[in-house]
Amino acid sequence: MTPMLAMAECRMRDAGLSKRERHVAWCILAGMSTDDIGDTLDIENTTVKTHLTRAFKKFGFSGAHDRKRTQMVFHLLMPTDWELAAITARTDREVAW
Repeated sequence: MTPMLAMAECRMRDAGLSKRERHVAWCILAGMSTDDIGDTLDIENTTVKTHLTRAFKKFGFSGAHDRKRTQMVFHLLMPTDWELAAITARTDREVAW
């Protein structure tokens, strides 16, 4: 798992997302639609929307549904300044071998 994906998983766990909410969030990160998520996870679209709504609330996102999806992707994948510095430092040490 890459550092960015590991960071996304940590952020999901830190926010208190359930296992199923994390599954749905990973599908969002993969660019899947609500229909695709339902088909992939073998759950109804209303259940997908319920998991998304709960995840959005746990992250504190507001606004329209599409805007919340975008907020989730950026929140999970965009490192903070200190995370970026840590990733860069680690990469520099690995390359310097």
